[in-house]
Amino acid sequence: IGWWCRELRTLLGSGMTAVEAIETMAVSSQGAARTSLQEQLLAGLRQGQALSRAMRACEVFPPVLVASVTASERSSRLPEALDDYLRYHDLMERLRRQVVSAAIYPSLVVALGFAVCLFLLGFVIPRFSRIYADMPGQLSGPTQAVLWLSRFLQQHLHWAALAVGGLVALVLAA
Repeated sequence: IGWWCRELRTLLGSGMTAVEAIETMAVSSQGAARTSLQEQLLAGLRQGQALSRAMRACEVFPPVLVASVTASERSSRLPEALDDYLRYHDLMERLRRQVVSAAIYPSLVVALGFAVCLFLLGFVIPRFSRIYADMPGQLSGPTQAVLWLSRFLQQHLHWAALAVGGLVALVLAA
């Protein structure tokens, strides 16, 4: 969509009408999807539809772009509307990249912490549980809970691995 807006803005800036610009884009477009989109827009424009109506009919363009083009049709300022949308589009892309970058580090820290906990529960604590078995007296509730969880993980390792794999798959899918 950004490419399409930049191309259309450039052609409109060179003095072409919207129909001429989209015809030029249709001739020079690479790829079947782009050519199909240009042809669909041209068909709507040749039927006398406004550009915004033809764009809405394509169901490809974001609503904010269609609304901006609709407003520009009333004021005859389509290149400025495309510039405004491009600034908005660039801002949203930059924000999306920042959000993804900001989410990577905490995700890695949580995953590493989870892996360390599983290692401790699965391999280290069972070694120390023998020490606790020989100790006189009652163990505290949290200690008993950790020992029980460790035994449970050892006895049902295949289910635990399956649960962790499912959790990882869900995180990756999200």
